[in-house]
Amino acid sequence: MKTLRTNLHECSVMFRAMAKRRWLYAVGILGDAMSHASLPIIAAFVYIDSFEAAVARDTDAILHATILFSISILIVSVFASVCKYMAMFQVKKWIQEMRSRMYGHVSHLPMSSFEDKHTGDFVSRLTTDLNTMEELFLNQFRSFAYFVSYSIGSIVTMFLLEWRIAIVLVLITAVSSLFITRFAHSLRRSTDRLQSQKAKLTERTIDLLSGLRVIKMYQAEQVIVHKNLEVNEEITVTKKQIGRKIALMDGISYFISIFNYYGVILAGIFMVITGHIGIGILIAFAQLQFNMANAFLQISNFVVEVQGGLAGAVRVFGLLEMEREQQDDGKALPQSTAVSQSMVECKHVNFSYTAKAPALQDINFKIENGQFAAFVGPSGGGKSTLIKLLLGFYKQFDGEILINGVPLRHYSLVELREMIAFIPQDAYIFEGSIYENIRFGSPNATREQVESAAKAAIAHEFILSFPEGYETQVGERGSKLSGGQKQRISIARAFLKNAPIVILDEATSALDSDSERLIHESLTTLSKNRTMVVIAHRLSTIENADIIYVLQDGKIAEFGTHQELTQGKGLYYALRNQRIS
Repeated sequence: MKTLRTNLHECSVMFRAMAKRRWLYAVGILGDAMSHASLPIIAAFVYIDSFEAAVARDTDAILHATILFSISILIVSVFASVCKYMAMFQVKKWIQEMRSRMYGHVSHLPMSSFEDKHTGDFVSRLTTDLNTMEELFLNQFRSFAYFVSYSIGSIVTMFLLEWRIAIVLVLITAVSSLFITRFAHSLRRSTDRLQSQKAKLTERTIDLLSGLRVIKMYQAEQVIVHKNLEVNEEITVTKKQIGRKIALMDGISYFISIFNYYGVILAGIFMVITGHIGIGILIAFAQLQFNMANAFLQISNFVVEVQGGLAGAVRVFGLLEMEREQQDDGKALPQSTAVSQSMVECKHVNFSYTAKAPALQDINFKIENGQFAAFVGPSGGGKSTLIKLLLGFYKQFDGEILINGVPLRHYSLVELREMIAFIPQDAYIFEGSIYENIRFGSPNATREQVESAAKAAIAHEFILSFPEGYETQVGERGSKLSGGQKQRISIARAFLKNAPIVILDEATSALDSDSERLIHESLTTLSKNRTMVVIAHRLSTIENADIIYVLQDGKIAEFGTHQELTQGKGLYYALRNQRIS
């Protein structure tokens, strides 16, 4: 009963999500199911008239019954087709809306969601699980509606024809339903596990395809293949468990169905012999019970498919229930009051990903408007974490971060990110043209502005070297571009945004020495009107910084200019000597 209540709740959630479409879908699926279910019932009454007419040698009655049945088939075929199309159309449109809703929801999830889950889990929910839910509405619910409609119609008809046989049939059907409900609980656990294992297989597949270059270079094919085989083995074991349960359910269902069918036939024969019913009614009972037996034999597959569909639906709605980033939770101050000499400031900031290990401890610094500030330090020192906080990826931290003199919490995410242009270490290039990729920085930018940004990033010349220039298709993740070209497109994107704060995470590490020199000249000019924050591992790129902060173990170990830190012979000096050596 617990599984039944859970299933009903999950179905109600899905139907509520269909909004106004659920009514047209319900009309369509019920109309289709009842139309198909009515034909065997109509046929049963036709059999009664036909066989009794045959016994009486009444050819007119036989012809009349045949014409009536033919007209019924024509009407049902047309009506059922219209209803089926109406239901299918509503499902297809709803799934389209759900897919758009899911993509929109994923794009607004906080970064912590993607750090907690593998990309493959999201891919599986957006594809496999959504498709499974679509099949549930297109096929499984339709089959269920037909089974219920036909069962109710047949039982009512049987009661009208001979209530004593019908009572026995109802009792057997009730016992069978209880048996199926118990099996459904066990199958649901298995189908839930199967959907999760399919998601894990998607994760392994993404790892294989995305990391193929690394896999080949380190000759790790056997390692990655072994991991895929482990997941495949888990899926096989689960499918075997489901198969055993289906086989057992099929066997019992077959026994019940055949016992039911021949029981009705034998009871009917006895009643014909005793004169309680005619041969026509017996044939009608046989027809109705035969179709019910066939439907009951399919119930095991139906239960598995429904439980699988519901398991997929739970994962779909689980994604939609993930908490989004709060885009408008800030309390931004009027522009006239949001003016400060310091552009970026941290006051006693503490942050940890988990309750155990702090990632940042008592961070204090101030970057003045127009300054070029750099953060350096050994790996794991907290540089990337600090950037995540500045970009608003994490809202829960102790202390205070101020942007242009206004506490970070007073900004909405839209306002905050309008003020910052971010150049990541791994320049992500989207499928499409070079022009479209640069225009990500400002979707409303003109062609002239895009080209101007490309020139500032020293990208204009190499773009024009392609036959199609700015309309060159870059391929998946920029596969047709070199690392330096991708980096310069990323920088051009940031220039186009024209934000007052620019954050570069090793932005020039992929450039050759000549391009790096030209980029630094451009950044020097750009920094006159902007606040530059650079995360650097190559200390030679930040020697001209106005202020350098050295992070170690989540703390600011020292700060100052390049000359001051070098003369101090502390951690910065040691890092510099390590790089030189």
